[in-house]
Amino acid sequence: MYSVYILFSEKCNRYYVGFASDVESRLERH
Repeated sequence: MYSVYILFSEKCNRYYVGFASDVESRLERH
């Protein structure tokens, strides 16, 4: 199952949009 995620970076003041089949491992790499 693919999931779409949106992350907001206060440091860069921008949003990052992406998708991954394994969201938990993907978020650990950010």
